[in-house]
Amino acid sequence: MDGEDDALTKAEEALEALHSSQPIPHQQVIDWIGSGDLETWGVLYVLTDKAYSRIKPELGMHDTCSFIENYLVKCLIENPEASDWIHSGYEAAWDLAGWLKHLEGLGPEAVRFIREVATRVEAAFREADSETRERIINGFLEHVFEKASLRAFFASWENEPVLGEAYALAAEWGDAHLE
Repeated sequence: MDGEDDALTKAEEALEALHSSQPIPHQQVIDWIGSGDLETWGVLYVLTDKAYSRIKPELGMHDTCSFIENYLVKCLIENPEASDWIHSGYEAAWDLAGWLKHLEGLGPEAVRFIREVATRVEAAFREADSETRERIINGFLEHVFEKASLRAFFASWENEPVLGEAYALAAEWGDAHLE
């Protein structure tokens, strides 16, 4: 890299890659994922949707799903201010719910990620303040429960003191909006 490229942030590098037509090196994507930077992750989230076929060699299901899970769950919980690239907590909640619906039909490896998300969201809910809990219920869980088959991943919530009310509220919404 020349001096100018050295000054680019990882987010700027990812944005350049998104807007180019050149192949994107697999290791570069792994480095961007490893940055942990939300802006970089936000650009990379779009890149994995719009330019996935240019990642060489292919990123693969495990790395792609791990990244998407980490990005969306982090935004759901932390509720960052939305920007051109970064999802707010509610935006992440909606995308995360839609992603779980998509994953359900992709087989056993994908189902593993649904289980992981359910476990992470449960842990986050238990630790969350009331505002975060509302976001998890209204932005995520209600929309997941629109697909009756996904409720099984959250069945342990139903009879739990801390989680039961959230489950009931989400199930009520889901029943009224079943897909």
